Amino acid sequence: MSLVAVKKPYLLKISLDEDAPDPRKDYDNLGSMVCWHRHYRLGDAHSYKDPGDFLQELVEKNVSDAELIRQAKAGKIPGVRLGYVRRERIWTVESYDTMSRKWIRLYGFDGPFSRCSSEVAEAVRSEMDNHALLKLAGQKCCILPVYLFNHSGLHISTQDLTKWPDGRWDAGQVGWVYADKKAILAEYGKCGPEEMKRAEKVLMSEVELYDKYLSGECYGFQLYKDGEEMDSCWGFLGDFEEVRKDILEYLPEECCSLMDHLTEAQDMRRMEVEDYEGLLEEMEV
Repeated sequence: MSLVAVKKPYLLKISLDEDAPDPRKDYDNLGSMVCWHRHYRLGDAHSYKDPGDFLQELVEKNVSDAELIRQAKAGKIPGVRLGYVRRERIWTVESYDTMSRKWIRLYGFDGPFSRCSSEVAEAVRSEMDNHALLKLAGQKCCILPVYLFNHSGLHISTQDLTKWPDGRWDAGQVGWVYADKKAILAEYGKCGPEEMKRAEKVLMSEVELYDKYLSGECYGFQLYKDGEEMDSCWGFLGDFEEVRKDILEYLPEECCSLMDHLTEAQDMRRMEVEDYEGLLEEMEV
C-alpha cells in the first residue's frame, strides 16, 4: 500500500522502504551497541561470547589498573577483596562464597607490588560479577541497557520494556549501548558529567532510530511529472510525522502542498502504465 497525492501534472507517491538502511551499519554513531539473542542479530557486530566477557573488556579499557586496585583495597568492589599477608609477604585476591559465608583465597602474588600490579588487577577483574563490572564501567563510560520487545514485530528501547503489556513474557534485556571514554573525548573534547549527559541523550536517540528500523518505519518517495519519474529518495527513518518534514525538504516548492493531500492507494501499478491520465482524473483532490 502507498500514499498518493495528485496535482497536475505532478503525482507524489510515498511507500515503505523495503531496503531500508541499517542505522547500526550505515550511519556514523557515537555509541556502540552489543546484544545477544538466540534468533536475531541485533546491534553492532561483535565477538563477545557473553555479557561478562564484554564487561570485563570494557572495564579493562576504561578503568586503569591503579584505580581498580585502589577500589579493591578500599573494599568498594562487592564480593572481591584485595589484601596483603605480611607473614607470607604476598598480595591475595579473595572472593566471598555465599554458600559457606567465607572469604576464599583464589590468588597470591609475591614480590614487589610494582612488578605484579597488572596481574593483581587482572585477577580482581576476573572475579568481579557482571553487576560490579557494570557499576565500575559506568563511572568512566556512558552505558545504557537495551531491551527488546518481541511480539508481532520487534521493538527496542533503553526503557524497561518488561513493564509493557505482555512484556513479562515477550520482553527482556538483550545488551547495552555505550560510549566509552575515548569516544566521548573524541566527540566533545572532555569526559566530565556534562559530556556524559550529552552522550546519554545521543545514545537514547540512536536506540530510538534503531527501533524505527526494526519496526519497519522507513519510507521513500517518488515524484512524477506527466507520467515520468523526475525525483525519488529513500531511507527516511521515523514515524510518519517526522518523515513528512524530511520529505518536504526534498520536494520542489510547487509540490509541497501535495503532502497535505495524501490518500491511500491499494494498487499503484496503473500509475506506471498507459492509464496515467485516467489515474490523475480519478485521484485529483
